[in-house]
Amino acid sequence: MQSTFADKTSKYAILEILGEGAFGCVHKARHRETNEYVAMKKVHMKKTREGIPTAILREAAFLTKMNKSAHQNLIKLKEIIIDSSQDDNQIVVFIFEYIEYDLDRYLKSHRPLNINIIRSLTEQLLTGVSVLHNNSIFHRDIKPQNILITSNGILKIADFGLAREYNYTKLLTSVVVTMWYRAPEVLLQASYNMAVDIWSVGCIFAEMAFGKALFPGKTEIDQLKKIICLFGLPDKSDWPDKAKITRESFTNCNKTSTTLERLIRFTDKCASDLLQSLLEFNAKNRCSAKKALQHDFFRKSDHTMCTVSFDDQSLSTAVDDIFDYKQTYLDTISPCDTNSDYEIQSVRSEFTDSFDVFHSPPMLLYDDSSPIDVFAWYCPTSP
Repeated sequence: MQSTFADKTSKYAILEILGEGAFGCVHKARHRETNEYVAMKKVHMKKTREGIPTAILREAAFLTKMNKSAHQNLIKLKEIIIDSSQDDNQIVVFIFEYIEYDLDRYLKSHRPLNINIIRSLTEQLLTGVSVLHNNSIFHRDIKPQNILITSNGILKIADFGLAREYNYTKLLTSVVVTMWYRAPEVLLQASYNMAVDIWSVGCIFAEMAFGKALFPGKTEIDQLKKIICLFGLPDKSDWPDKAKITRESFTNCNKTSTTLERLIRFTDKCASDLLQSLLEFNAKNRCSAKKALQHDFFRKSDHTMCTVSFDDQSLSTAVDDIFDYKQTYLDTISPCDTNSDYEIQSVRSEFTDSFDVFHSPPMLLYDDSSPIDVFAWYCPTSP
């Protein structure tokens, strides 16, 4: 006798909610017989003439395809359960292996991360992306919430809802990727390829080292401005072809005195070099996942400086302090030019206690301008 939808789902005891999205929610669940924990993603949708929506079929196809690779850095799909018994609605349930953390929660509970953990997680993330790209799949939504980490430190890429199969003869143009991790070519509404995943990896690499999102834009234009303010206005040759937003729109966007190297001060130049290669504005110059994995940063024996640990107050905590007194700064002090070290030093004197406890961790080079750079990056020039 064929099992019904109720039979198949009842073997799982549903526990707490892990997350909610546009299509449905994800629960932690337990298999009643084996006591194995799983993640149950339940998707509710209206029935269509074609049956199950293309997006769901595509996600199921990619997950099934990746299951065959059995790669440890990709989430494992255990089964798919479908209920089409209702007249107007249908339910699709994805059963995944249960993973303890997503990277967002992991960073909040484990920071500051020492450089060895950052290196391991970045290497695993690039490995997972490389497997996807080798199978002509690009994820298109790599962000901390879609990166899972086991209690043993194994990283797994999850949520293939926006993934697509890459066609070398056809570039995509639809807007994808959560904004803070979105590549310039996507923000500029130009065509794009697998390099969008690499930009997202670079943003996450920076976030693991810095403790905060590198480009926390409020709008797409603000996101672009933050990127251009940090890297400078790209040459015309580096501007994406057929971009709907012109380079001339940003000619008045002044580059700040803060640079990527001053903001994230790795003691090992290899780490800085890798980060720069992942965050190339021109997608054609961005390294591939395969090439990134060959970088010297991942050769531990050659770079013992990478083995330092965090003994001083973490930069993450210090950045949190900046967010706390940022509002006080806006409320009590006249706006200053945050590109001016002199003016920021004046503001700094108003918060002597806060700045006195600001010490970069050993992974990051410390000098007198370090807190100024962070303050300038996160505080606007006007309230």
